[in-house]
Amino acid sequence: MKKKTVLFTLALCLTVVLALILSGCTAANSADALDAEINDNGELIIKFSDGSEKNLGVVVGADGKDGANGKDGAPGENGKDGEDGKNGKDGKDGEDGEDGRDGSDGEDGTVDISLNINTDDTAVAAAIAKGLRSTVSIESHYKKTVYNIYTGTTVTDYASEGSGVIYKLDDEAGNAYIITNHHVVYDAECNTADKISDNIKVYLYGSEYAEQSFPATYVGGSMNYDIAVLYVEGCDALRDEFPSSCTLADSDTVSVGETSIAIGNAEGLCISATSGIISVDSEDIAMNLADGTGQVSRRVIRIDTSVNHGNSGGPLFNDRGEVIGIVSAKLEDDTVDNIGYAIPSNVARAVADNIIDNCVGTELKTVQRVMMGISIIPTDSKAAFNTETGKIEISESTKILTVNEGSAAEGLLFADDIILSAMLNGKTKPITRNHHLIDISLDLRVGDTLTLVVLRGGIEVTVDITFDAGDVTNYK
Repeated sequence: MKKKTVLFTLALCLTVVLALILSGCTAANSADALDAEINDNGELIIKFSDGSEKNLGVVVGADGKDGANGKDGAPGENGKDGEDGKNGKDGKDGEDGEDGRDGSDGEDGTVDISLNINTDDTAVAAAIAKGLRSTVSIESHYKKTVYNIYTGTTVTDYASEGSGVIYKLDDEAGNAYIITNHHVVYDAECNTADKISDNIKVYLYGSEYAEQSFPATYVGGSMNYDIAVLYVEGCDALRDEFPSSCTLADSDTVSVGETSIAIGNAEGLCISATSGIISVDSEDIAMNLADGTGQVSRRVIRIDTSVNHGNSGGPLFNDRGEVIGIVSAKLEDDTVDNIGYAIPSNVARAVADNIIDNCVGTELKTVQRVMMGISIIPTDSKAAFNTETGKIEISESTKILTVNEGSAAEGLLFADDIILSAMLNGKTKPITRNHHLIDISLDLRVGDTLTLVVLRGGIEVTVDITFDAGDVTNYK
């Protein structure tokens, strides 16, 4: 008998009296981390909203500076000579710098907050402090008409809790674009024509009482990709120095074992953080569509980082505080522990840009996808160890199966062509995974020319494909 497993999206649905939403949240009573910086001594300083600071100790090998006041400590560059710094009368970690974390003995002065060191708690703390500035809670309110044989027809108010991340921010104007999951703002049973909430509220970290919310409008979204974009305009809270737009990482560089940090509104209990590792850097899973019309195959990053209902739409960070994904679902089963999923940042970014480019100022509300008109499959998949990066990388060939008649690619690409690279808007990307070409297609616009290098019969051939309005489809 096959084991029954169920994938759950992570929006938290609540049927409540609206005046009580978040009124019991107590997270705003404590001092909040506002910023993190490394001082001249290589020490990580966390600054809090009440004006206090916490010194997490030395995290950077800072050019042998601990020997700076010694008679001959000055020549120590990056702590490499080390010996001269040991006699510094003011050596801050002790006369002989035995632990070496501050670079005074040279050997251990290489620890740097910018390096990807998964075991360094101070790096994770700094990444979380950075991530809290761009993470938001999202509260979607709905109305539903219900018929009861005793009370007749009534309109019920209800809400769902989710998360999001500030993608673009104009802090002077107080305007922002926010990325979240489509299912965070969608409910198939609500009264709106498009089933999207017409009353969306947003909260910043540390300001999560009901009266501190600010409104957002729906720009557009994709149910298939489970990405939506919200817009906030003229918000005083966004003019404050605390909020910040996120920094996006290239999710194609993510590898198994790297740190993953989820920040979001878990269980609707205000923004919190959890950490773990990347379990699978890229895989395809079948997900039920939010409208109940079927399933879709969705590419995701698998993580063991704890995520819960309410984490939907929230950012997944690496240990540099860069967004590598958007948390979207988890596997729930009696025999399963900590299997969560995030939409890769490259996909989320491409979908969000597509929505902003095509929907702002128009009547459109979903992705406008330019189709090449080909079907592809991966072949020759294999793993290799990269001695330069120290990572294990999977590579595969992307082979064309079919070319659609009448498509932009007809007569230019052919079955069995192997796609080696793609260039769009002056940027060239090697196609070493099957999904690379699919992701690039989201960045295509009418009038663009895509240059592909393909291997055809053992010979490299360069192909230019230009797209027009007939190649565009309204992608659900």
